[in-house]
Amino acid sequence: MPKLIFDNSERDEIDQSIIENLQRKGWNIINTPEYDNNSQRLVFDKDSKEYLVVNLTVEEVSEKRMVEDKINNQLIINQKISAGYLVNPENFTLGLLDNDRNLFTQMTSLIREALDLGLITNDTPQIITDINSKDISLTTLRFRQIMVGYGMYYKSLWDQMV
Repeated sequence: MPKLIFDNSERDEIDQSIIENLQRKGWNIINTPEYDNNSQRLVFDKDSKEYLVVNLTVEEVSEKRMVEDKINNQLIINQKISAGYLVNPENFTLGLLDNDRNLFTQMTSLIREALDLGLITNDTPQIITDINSKDISLTTLRFRQIMVGYGMYYKSLWDQMV
């Protein structure tokens, strides 16, 4: 993709008619040389109006790897959150997105209050919805056990984000 420059402005274009129009208006095509993104960077030399390839320092390479590792780690965690929490041995998956966690937190609080007031027991059926919008029926005790595992799993993902 050609890079064009005019005064201190730069832009990338792929449409040939736009490139020709910009050139008529004084924009110049700057050829960017091939370089290794892992160990080099491009620096624009205003005098020669060309890009120069500069080798990264050891510190810059190390910092670049740290940033890339952090981004990759975040992507992996986001994928795990999107995949949800697998409940075994029942073999269903609960959503882990913000809205899912908020709803389960509210339900857990309500169930705790209902237990404390004697309105329900550990054997009272509870219905939750899995990641595929399928209703799952289980006992209050099993729901609470699942929610502890659910919370611990999300916490382990959260701990990996830092």
